[in-house]
Amino acid sequence: MIRCLLTAFSFVVMTCSGALALAEGPVPAKPSVAVPLQQYLGRVFEALVARNTPRALILASTLRDKLGSDLATNASSQAELALLAMQRAPTDVVVQWHVAMELGEVTLLAVERPLPAGVSDAATRLLEIDSDNGVSWLVPLAVAWQSKKDDDISAMLEKIASTKRYEDYSIDLVFEWLPVLRAEPFPRQDLPAAAVSDEAIALLAAEALMWNPKMHLRQHLLDACPPDIQSISTRRRDACLSVGRLVSSKANTLANRRVGIELLHVAGSDDAEYLGARRELDWLDIQGAKALDSVADDLAAIQRFEADLRDTHSEIEAVRRLLARRGIAPSPPDDWQAGQQARMPGIGG
Repeated sequence: MIRCLLTAFSFVVMTCSGALALAEGPVPAKPSVAVPLQQYLGRVFEALVARNTPRALILASTLRDKLGSDLATNASSQAELALLAMQRAPTDVVVQWHVAMELGEVTLLAVERPLPAGVSDAATRLLEIDSDNGVSWLVPLAVAWQSKKDDDISAMLEKIASTKRYEDYSIDLVFEWLPVLRAEPFPRQDLPAAAVSDEAIALLAAEALMWNPKMHLRQHLLDACPPDIQSISTRRRDACLSVGRLVSSKANTLANRRVGIELLHVAGSDDAEYLGARRELDWLDIQGAKALDSVADDLAAIQRFEADLRDTHSEIEAVRRLLARRGIAPSPPDDWQAGQQARMPGIGG
């Protein structure tokens, strides 16, 4: 149920043109869905702009290109909203991260061009206030990748590997979304029918709004460490393995841990390390999806999961706590196989 609802949220938020059934697979788009959803997103956008705080403005920027033509005509652009937030909150790491990462992904790294001034400013500020976080070095890595110089790419990978943390701020933005979505509830008529609490609906919608189909910055880690690992220098291979170990063990979201485990694989980690890490994450993924599905209509359980996300700033730790409350082991039994079971899409995935 949870997975299907998340898929439906993602579909309607990204396309504003249809909905999915609870059954596996899509159903034909309903023509009546597009306009009501655009109207809904327009109301949320206006509420965020009215709040006029830096974090509200960056949330508004993520909706800007999903607005109907009537509202979009007079609205500030995505970049204008995000850069205004950046200028007004120079020491807010969440705001600077969003501008550097999200605008960098959407507007600049898919094409060969210099960094726009606003994005480079945010990336610089991010390094000043969060330099021990590997995520903060993804824009410099992207710049090095565009240069195609092996020494520059290796140096940036080594810098990421030397950091103490690998935490992105998607979780923080989920909690920025929640009061907005609870004040302006997502229209249930445009979602699959399900016995799910309003609290769960808001949480799922917030997670869906953090999904990003253009993950170029994350992709640059994988591009810097290609499957044909023997084609790059020994220095770079070693750096890729070190980054893989950092990200697979320290990342605070499932999506980023998956990237770290893939880096372990391509960088030549021994099978015990790679397969062990993948198996542990598969277990959390699959058991977490089942556990969330089982508490979707339990208000207290959803609130507890939210509190765990907030307290730990880690999707992984929140899932572990959820499993513990349900008497499920944090690691798989020896004979367990992941197979094709449903998994958690993950925040920012």
